[in-house]
Amino acid sequence: MQDLFAKFHLFEISALATAITCFGLAALILKYRDSMLHFTWALHTVAVGGWAFFVFIATLSFKPELAHQYWIISHLFGAWIAILTFHPTCLLCNFSYPRLLKIGYIYTLIESLIHILYPKIFYGETKLLFNSINYLQAKPEFLMGLSFWFFLAIISVYLLLKYASLNKTPKGGQVKLFGILMLLGYIGGCSTFLPMIGINFYPVTLFLIPFYVIVQTYVIFKYNFLGLRVALEKSIIYSALITSISILYLIAVVILERFIRNFIGYNSLSITVGLAFALGILVIPLRNKIQYYADKWLFKGTPVEIAQENESLRREVAETEKFKAVAALASGIAHEIKNPLTALNTFLEYFPQKQHDPEFISRFQDIAHKEVGRINSLVNNLLEFAKPSPLSLEDTDVHRLIDDTLELLSNQLRKNNIQVIKQMSTDKIVIKADRNKLEQVFLNLILNAVDAMAEGGTLTISTNLCSSLPAGRQVCHSSVVICVKDTGHGIAPKDLPHIFEPFYTKKQKGTGLGLSIAKDIVEEHGGKILVKSKLSAGTEFIIKLILRNLHHD
Repeated sequence: MQDLFAKFHLFEISALATAITCFGLAALILKYRDSMLHFTWALHTVAVGGWAFFVFIATLSFKPELAHQYWIISHLFGAWIAILTFHPTCLLCNFSYPRLLKIGYIYTLIESLIHILYPKIFYGETKLLFNSINYLQAKPEFLMGLSFWFFLAIISVYLLLKYASLNKTPKGGQVKLFGILMLLGYIGGCSTFLPMIGINFYPVTLFLIPFYVIVQTYVIFKYNFLGLRVALEKSIIYSALITSISILYLIAVVILERFIRNFIGYNSLSITVGLAFALGILVIPLRNKIQYYADKWLFKGTPVEIAQENESLRREVAETEKFKAVAALASGIAHEIKNPLTALNTFLEYFPQKQHDPEFISRFQDIAHKEVGRINSLVNNLLEFAKPSPLSLEDTDVHRLIDDTLELLSNQLRKNNIQVIKQMSTDKIVIKADRNKLEQVFLNLILNAVDAMAEGGTLTISTNLCSSLPAGRQVCHSSVVICVKDTGHGIAPKDLPHIFEPFYTKKQKGTGLGLSIAKDIVEEHGGKILVKSKLSAGTEFIIKLILRNLHHD
């Protein structure tokens, strides 16, 4: 244990920090990916992380034969870094080099096979360097094999800088920063080749890689770079940054302990651990100071203020989602208002000619009163729906609420060639509910179904009781199940567990809060909402609500 701790040098810590930061970033990208660009960049990050991890393991190996194997595995990962830089670079910058891309993948595959089957072509034995590291030695063929690898790396950086020079938008500036960071990362990684070819340079520049990944993570999630849509990105960046500060803090402690040990000359595990602990306490104020300035300069606030800002952001987008539903409601109301306005307009046209006809006047008064009342009711419904308010429970007829919602959206349903099938229970179902909020749930579900059936389809809405009941019997505290089913494109299995999460969406213009708000409203009513879906077959949302009364018609 003492020997292992003694071997823990700056080089090893740099490699470990690189592996941790790369795997963390790759996990985030894979979680939120929705394009080939995201997938290839995640693979690039995994390749860098895998290379760094096995470099770390190799440098800690006491046995030369084990170190030899781990070095080769690390270079097997490293062989894929260049092509997995070039491919996402082409996707990001909209450059097309299909032939070069194909050659790059074939070259990398051949190089990987050589690493696995004939590693002696590239590598000799290990050599003890820097008093502690069994460093793999390379043959001239190794540099020859790296020539195309270097070409792909250089052209990737060149393409990023070229795109940045041609694009004067904010994205161009972000791409330029990305290209510079990538260049620093390559410089840090390539410095590890020098001791392999006889240049006795301690690769301290390896530290440029975790720095590159940390700043890269900030750029990706701060500026929505690469097109990733991630909820509460400041919290993610903050966590990544604090983790990185913690890693740097650990490195500072180890370096200081190593310096003191070399200066004093002790060789005791208990003294090593005790001194490291003491140094850790002494360095804490410095770590806190770094964290303070990170909060102040990068995030403009403390962790508590950041959390409050995120909560404010969530409320703001929730209101946006509600106004989206209000817009749909207003569209339906506008369509509904046309009918009474047409009736009023018709009577007004005839009024000059028949103003002395008592029968006409009487009929006009009845219809005008009825139609103006209808318009007033529609507008009041819209205002009530848009007005933020706490849950206001009242007796609500489920079937009438569904019919009213379908009527409001009838124009959109017809325009999108969607057939509606209603399979309602024969019983009149009344529940204690906030009618406006429950209407928002149905609006969101039906609008989602419309989006899923862009080329038309069938929307089926059904209501069922959880148990069979005798005719005419009233019950309390039972349940009703409401199903909204479409024949759209369905939801991918990997997305299904996340659809109710705030901000999770695959729509280009979606906010990712519609289903989250619907779930909150249903649960606020003491109910549950579930989903079943199959790709290319459709999606079914199942809502279970508490019944207040049940009347048999």
